[in-house]
Amino acid sequence: MIQMIEREADLELAALQEVCMAILSELDTREVFRLITEKARLLINAETVAIPVISEDRSTITYEEASGKKRELLKGMSLPMSEGGLCAWVVEHRRPILTNSLWSDPRANKEVVKKLNVNEAIVVPLVFKGEIIGGLAAFGKAGEGGFTDKDLKLLTIFASHAAIAIRNSRLFKKWRSSRGLTRT
Repeated sequence: MIQMIEREADLELAALQEVCMAILSELDTREVFRLITEKARLLINAETVAIPVISEDRSTITYEEASGKKRELLKGMSLPMSEGGLCAWVVEHRRPILTNSLWSDPRANKEVVKKLNVNEAIVVPLVFKGEIIGGLAAFGKAGEGGFTDKDLKLLTIFASHAAIAIRNSRLFKKWRSSRGLTRT
């Protein structure tokens, strides 16, 4: 039994390392966002994963990318911070949320929850050197059961790497732009 648990933990760590390497080796910002949502979704077996990004003036939150069942619903959605639900709360408080009862969570935007038609969510902050970028949001656990503390831990570790990948891609884009370089 102990060996089976250790083997499962080793497989999870190997999967986490693989997905982190995939996102950290990419420099194109759009591709980084796509990879983050896709890899995070697979890592914790979520129906949908999205990246809500806070605007520079901190007034809105926009889902820059999404992966999974409700991708088209979330991608590009922009909400005022006051209506940003769990994602806005996480960005404001810089603390993660795990809930398997979205319908009764007072922080959730009920209109968005209704459109998503799920009851489970994990949202973790994307922070790089104290600077809040946004969040990493998983909605709906694929299969039976809800999200677990293990899912929260995996997504939190992954989010720390995702924040680095986003920051690196933005710096690279800025550097290329400052030199008049464009992709071919």
